[in-house]
Amino acid sequence: MVTIFTIVLFAIPYLANNINQSANYEGETFNSENITEIESVVLSVPGMNGASCPLTVRKSLESVKGVQKVKALYEKRLAIVDYNPGAATVKALLKATSNAGYPSTIVKNQK
Repeated sequence: MVTIFTIVLFAIPYLANNINQSANYEGETFNSENITEIESVVLSVPGMNGASCPLTVRKSLESVKGVQKVKALYEKRLAIVDYNPGAATVKALLKATSNAGYPSTIVKNQK
């Protein structure tokens, strides 16, 4: 009985949040002109020499508005960034890593 009560207790906020979110989208229409494809860029970050470096690089890139996803690879000294080109630029990404102390260069830019 306690287990069922616990499950219900934790499920109510989750269910209430989902119902509230779905209510916000009722009747809204989406304009395809406002939807921008996500682009990816691979950056070479040769200064990532320590175990905490990828975390710093990732956080610096995630702070750029429009960045969707970042994967920093210590072993390869690379950062893979998925971003919205309508909100972020590669130049802004390069500046973010440089400002964090890890200058980077473009290895590959793909749509």
